Amino acid sequence: MNFAARQTPVFLFCRYLQQMLTLSCLVIPLGLFSNNTQAVEFSSGALTFATTTPQSIWSEGDAFLFNYNKFIGVDTGSRSLTVNPGKFSQNGYSVDPYFLFSNDLRTGINVGAKVDGGSVNAALNYSASFSAPDTIVKGQQFNLLGNANLLNTSTFNTQSPNASAWIDGVLDYYSGAYARFDVVQPSILADHDYRMGNKGYTDNNTTNAPYKTLVNINYTPEIASFNRDNSGVFRVLGIDQGLEYNVGATTISVGPDWSVNANGVVSGGALHGSDTGTLLTAEMDVDQLILAGNPALGTGVGFDWGIVDFDMGYELIDITAGLQMGLQQDFSLQSNLMVDLIFSDWVDLEGIGLTQSFSGLLSNLPAITLLSDLVEVTPTYWVDATLANDSKLVFDAIFGVDMLDFYISANYDFGVASGGYDRPSNPAYTNDQSLPLFDIGIFNNQFALNGFEKVQGNTFSLAAVPLPTAFWMMLSGCAAMAGISKRRRVS
Repeated sequence: MNFAARQTPVFLFCRYLQQMLTLSCLVIPLGLFSNNTQAVEFSSGALTFATTTPQSIWSEGDAFLFNYNKFIGVDTGSRSLTVNPGKFSQNGYSVDPYFLFSNDLRTGINVGAKVDGGSVNAALNYSASFSAPDTIVKGQQFNLLGNANLLNTSTFNTQSPNASAWIDGVLDYYSGAYARFDVVQPSILADHDYRMGNKGYTDNNTTNAPYKTLVNINYTPEIASFNRDNSGVFRVLGIDQGLEYNVGATTISVGPDWSVNANGVVSGGALHGSDTGTLLTAEMDVDQLILAGNPALGTGVGFDWGIVDFDMGYELIDITAGLQMGLQQDFSLQSNLMVDLIFSDWVDLEGIGLTQSFSGLLSNLPAITLLSDLVEVTPTYWVDATLANDSKLVFDAIFGVDMLDFYISANYDFGVASGGYDRPSNPAYTNDQSLPLFDIGIFNNQFALNGFEKVQGNTFSLAAVPLPTAFWMMLSGCAAMAGISKRRRVS
């Protein structure tokens, strides 16, 4: 009994030591291997990705652009004529004349055409960064987090499909001459070299200066054109013919606002933009159609005598109604920031294995394990962009009313005196409305938007630390605990 009493304090002490070491074995690993709440940031700042060439708004690839320019006519090129009648001499005097003529003629017509299939240019601005635990243990897996934000300064702009054609007259004519008179006089007088033009001193040296210009014509009148320089009009001999046709009380006009150029802005993590252009308008003068030309609701009179002109009219009511067809295009550009990582030494990536490179979505990097003390990481960024184009024909009903309109214009011009009075058309009441009717989808596609260059970011370092002293202390404590437990079992 006394022996048991003497053993009780030792037994209790061993039991207490065992519990403390067990608790240490649980707490120390948690402190060693749990991810540190603090993180180290590696920022690449602002990144800009811009298309280097215009991209198609219809499918993947560069935009379609066709240019045609053809001259049809006569082009003689430069033609020259030399006249050297020989030297004339008399009484010690001599004159050696020399003439050189140049002509160049180009005349005919020039036919040109341009077709633009539609294009888009984009500039995507991102901020990018990485974060890693402030303590990285070699051989232990950790998360390298990537962060990407699309900035509101990102934008895109589209160029509408377009076509134009033209015919120009061509008359280019140049005529130049060079004349030289070498005069030799008696020895008491100086010799002279009289010239027209600025050619060389010998018959064979004609390269150092131009001829004396006699005629220089460069005339290229426009014969006919359609939508030249995106004007949206048809011209013949410089006269604007427009694209408007009248059929009774109905006026049909084509364009001219058929361009659809959208600018994209950032909304909801993507870029969106849309625009609508007018293709065709059919408008009817309702009051004229009902009254069949009866002037009861409005009429006008006027005359022009050269030195005096007069114009006056009124409109009690003018009612118009019609149909308008337009082209509407809605664009949406979505993009993801991608990254290529190059590691200076081998690393172990989760799901990939041992490697020195990685390519993928910046915001979805795999867990990483360092196998060496220091690894340098070089990121190269690129964008994975998708453009969606939804094109449709839209039809609107148009309606307009003008009431109580009066205009008068009276002018005179007697040379020494001129003047007059002018009150332009200005209705007392105007109401123009447009009501959407329906639309017809003609194109809806989504495709990759290319043309962006890669951008290299700043290199950063990941430094690993060895297993700390506390880890070895933990192992020693576990070994001591095992020894004490064994001795207690033996006792």
